[in-house]
Amino acid sequence: MEKPRVLLVFPPQWTPLNPHFALAALNGHLRERGHEVKLLDLNVRYYRRVLTRKYLEFSLAKARNAIQHLMPKTLLNLRLGERTARTDRENVRLLQIEQVLAQDNRRTLEDIDEAVSVFDDPEKFYDPIQLTWAYVTVDRALDIASLPYWPIRVRFNDLVIPRLPLTVEAVKAFATNRDENPYLTYFEAQLAEIQAYRPDVIGISINAHAQLVPGLTLAWLLRRRGTAHVTLGGNHLIRIKEGVLRSPEFLTSFAHSVILGEGETPLDGLLHALEHGHDLSRVPGLVYADPDEKPVYTFECSGLSLNSRALPSLEGLPLADYFSPEPVLTIRSSKGCYWKKCTFCDTDYGVCPDNRSVENLVDEMQALQEKWGVSDYCFIDECIVPRYMERVVDCIEQRGLKVHWYGNGRLETSFTTQRLDRLRQGGLTMLLWGLESGSDRIMKLINKGIKLDKRLEILKNSSDSGIWNFCYIFFGFPSETEEEGLQTIEMIESNTDIIHSYGRSVFTLNKHAKLHTDPSTLGILEMVGDPEELSANLDYRVSDEGAKQRARKLAQLCKFRCALAYGDPLWMHLRYREVMHLYLKRHGRDFVANYRFDPAAKAARLGLSPDGPTLVGIDNP
Repeated sequence: MEKPRVLLVFPPQWTPLNPHFALAALNGHLRERGHEVKLLDLNVRYYRRVLTRKYLEFSLAKARNAIQHLMPKTLLNLRLGERTARTDRENVRLLQIEQVLAQDNRRTLEDIDEAVSVFDDPEKFYDPIQLTWAYVTVDRALDIASLPYWPIRVRFNDLVIPRLPLTVEAVKAFATNRDENPYLTYFEAQLAEIQAYRPDVIGISINAHAQLVPGLTLAWLLRRRGTAHVTLGGNHLIRIKEGVLRSPEFLTSFAHSVILGEGETPLDGLLHALEHGHDLSRVPGLVYADPDEKPVYTFECSGLSLNSRALPSLEGLPLADYFSPEPVLTIRSSKGCYWKKCTFCDTDYGVCPDNRSVENLVDEMQALQEKWGVSDYCFIDECIVPRYMERVVDCIEQRGLKVHWYGNGRLETSFTTQRLDRLRQGGLTMLLWGLESGSDRIMKLINKGIKLDKRLEILKNSSDSGIWNFCYIFFGFPSETEEEGLQTIEMIESNTDIIHSYGRSVFTLNKHAKLHTDPSTLGILEMVGDPEELSANLDYRVSDEGAKQRARKLAQLCKFRCALAYGDPLWMHLRYREVMHLYLKRHGRDFVANYRFDPAAKAARLGLSPDGPTLVGIDNP
């Protein structure tokens, strides 16, 4: 067999702003080794397809057909007095579709093409009113696109599938459900192009929960209709390793193999084995089915060192299709977290810690700028050592590069005023900080290692240096009281001058979090098994029965109180960190911090009442 032809596919759902790190990294790696590679970003292609007037008209027609199908069933159920979960769901679905169809959707159909053009046009994109209008129009369009598949809702940054258990059996059934799966027909329309390429190996990247169901739908189709070896990989799969290994049906349904962990070395081994007819047991980091169709995991794979990796390649990616006038590429200087002590965190699971030389990192920046004109970067490190950041800035300046960047920082005293000034001068626009909670007791349980007054002092120094501070917070850490949750809200409200924006969430227990070592100290009475083998999270029971509901209420309270505290700021409308970075680069921090929408101008563009409620930013912009 000749060298295998490789097709790398990135499925929905992922925010379609920029090329994903996995595609570019594996593309560069395989091309350097002489493989013929084709990339297929079906995620951005999906959004370009549905966000058109033609598709929205088709979607509305399909929704009308759904009513014709549901109406007689609903009437019959009422006459017979039949009341089940299925009939209730059909009744609500009928009502929801009728309500949307009763609205005047003409404006969305008329505006959608212009709205999409805002993301392609720098002049429109960097106009806050234009961009906000485009976001709102896209939201409305995706409501229409999702309508025939209700209760499924496709979002620009998420996929909502209520009541679908993340089990192999449930996902397999959903993959074939034409009434509710919005991706099945779309993927079937891509099969001719995929088969025309004649790939020997198809790799599908599944990096988060929102990609799981679409990715497995595509895998199910390819597993049955093609001759290629289908292999799955991505960050989400390493987190559900145990579920994959205990489910023979996962492989027989969705793939010939699964790569667990970093993909380069296992993919090399897989391609070599297929080319030479070798047993897959020799391939590191691989799950495959034995002759009895039982999953077999080969052996751990340490992965390539960061310094020995090939440069990422954007060759074959549809760069003009991403919803941003300028690409913001992800880049990595280290693997793993140098702190490694936060009890809620599982980011180190399956990761081989490594650090990259400054010169090697800046080589990548320089190569991407010279070949592709890329000048903006998002560091995906869990956190970067402050001294390392400063050395990167020194090297960037020595090379004469003009780049801007942002990334995660850990709140610690080595972020001195002098160092922060230096980072800002070297192109840093924004730092993403794990502020987490306003309660020192909760922070001690989380094991952040720094008290509130010191955290706020670092944020002030960062703000004084001209850096934008984005802070993560969350509610509902086990044993958190209502008073402690309110302390977190008050921390944000009282420090809007140095906490320039924030992202809030409600605590979820990851399967591999360090918290598992002694959960009883936090009032956790019981881990509720692992009923959903494809979920990265676990359910748990605590002594305080109202704790989870209280956390959700606190998160909602935070949303509204902090919206008032910030006074309808621009950042709440920018929504995404990449977009905030671009606005900070283009307009400067003071513009983003101080800009306020003229009520009349915003109302006229968005079709809202000037005296109506403001738009409230999403949880994690």
